[in-house]
Amino acid sequence: MAEFERVVPEGVRRADASRDWAAAEIAMQQGHYAEAIATMNARRTFAGCGVCALFEIAGAYEKLGQADSALAAYAQLVSRPAPYRMFTDAYALAPTYKRLGELYEARGDRVRARDYYGRFADLWKNADAELQPVVRDVRERIVRLTAER
Repeated sequence: MAEFERVVPEGVRRADASRDWAAAEIAMQQGHYAEAIATMNARRTFAGCGVCALFEIAGAYEKLGQADSALAAYAQLVSRPAPYRMFTDAYALAPTYKRLGELYEARGDRVRARDYYGRFADLWKNADAELQPVVRDVRERIVRLTAER
């Protein structure tokens, strides 16, 4: 990053989204979660991307112990329409559904927990064999939550 700052002209650096994403990831790895969130949100606003980095932002909020903010970011990720969301959904949709199920379960909201667990299980029903234990665990949670009425 220091070499990038030194070598690349400021105008090019400002327009390069990858620089900000890299800075945010470095901040995350160094435990500077609030800084990472601010950097990602600034880049999202600049780029006009409705779902970009919401998965990472939610994770950073979790690291900060801010479950409400994490839940809000995850919920935006699954509900906000956005062009090109397939790029984010490819890696974040399934774990976001699962995480929303877990967060709602922890809050005692069985209805929402079952809904998101169900979305996860449906999305991964044909996943590779090594991922099926995760699907089975989620299905067992759905059964348990349904029985707890």
